[in-house]
Amino acid sequence: MKEEKNSKETNEEKVISIQKRIALKMIPEAAPEELKENILEWVTFRSELSKESDRGCALLAASHLDFLIEELLKVKMVGTKKQIQSLFDFNGPMGTFSSRILISYSIGLISKSYVNDLQIIRKVRNEFGHSPSIINFDDEKIASFCNNLFLIDDSNRANKAKFITSVAFLSGSLMGLAFKESKFKERLDIDLDKTKRDNKEFREALYKQFKSSKKESNNKKS
Repeated sequence: MKEEKNSKETNEEKVISIQKRIALKMIPEAAPEELKENILEWVTFRSELSKESDRGCALLAASHLDFLIEELLKVKMVGTKKQIQSLFDFNGPMGTFSSRILISYSIGLISKSYVNDLQIIRKVRNEFGHSPSIINFDDEKIASFCNNLFLIDDSNRANKAKFITSVAFLSGSLMGLAFKESKFKERLDIDLDKTKRDNKEFREALYKQFKSSKKESNNKKS
């Protein structure tokens, strides 16, 4: 029994090793080392995801993608670490997985297809997380969600396999995007004195116009 277990573990390690070699071949040589390390971690993560129970798989997958979306958005944000982190706090504008997905789409980081699959994964997580009974990927509602995953054509496979394949694809894509994106340009007060002068001139001109209109109105009344 022990030998059988060791053999199984060895086979799993061999599969992961092969997957890592394939992944490295697909990564451009000029890619940053950090990106290569992340891709190799992603291969291991996918393998671990397959070992999880259905509930554990759904919760871990959504948590992983939620983290990657947050990291991608942080690449774009300007400001101090404290300011940026406050955006992602529970009560912040990007405090939920759903809001992060929608904002990522609204600023052009991801496409509608990505939004579709990310939202489905979020809904699957919610079903598993909120259900008081034991459910699995063959549950009618969850199966329906999995059948509507758009980015990966895995229609002939089991629902859990479709889910994991979609999560893996999104995970790799979001990691790659985080390395390609750069921060939005911060708006600086290049000539604050000129801005103040222009503002003062505008207010003075507005006041003169108001005073002239009032005087003209009073003349008409008299």
